[in-house]
Amino acid sequence: LQLSDSKVAAVRRCVLEPSGAFYVLSVQQSPLGTIFRGNLRAEPSALLEALDERAPQEADLEGVRLLVLSDPVPLTAQQLQAGEEAVPVVLALSPAVRALRVSGGELGLAALSLGATGLTTLGYALSSFLLANDGQLLEAL
Repeated sequence: LQLSDSKVAAVRRCVLEPSGAFYVLSVQQSPLGTIFRGNLRAEPSALLEALDERAPQEADLEGVRLLVLSDPVPLTAQQLQAGEEAVPVVLALSPAVRALRVSGGELGLAALSLGATGLTTLGYALSSFLLANDGQLLEAL
């Protein structure tokens, strides 16, 4: 899910630097994707507009999704004690993310699991109700 070095450079050169809304201090490859850390120099909405306008125009960035969100990596205890707050970051997802879809078999299995869970819950609820008060309701039937 991470971007190659050439795509990282393209995001910086073609999208983030020209917008002026976000100054990149570091780039981190994480299991979530590529995280661009830096300083937000404008409102997040201005950064979002720049990402939406510039990213689709770049041939090098075809299929790359750019998101602005709160930092997905939690702050350390030292950072929390120092009073630091989570800052917005730009998360870049590679085109491979688009290929992750739920198949019909997986959807059917999820529905079957949901149905089995519902029946099990109903069975437990009925048995608890019928056996309450030492089974007097069951004896009455």
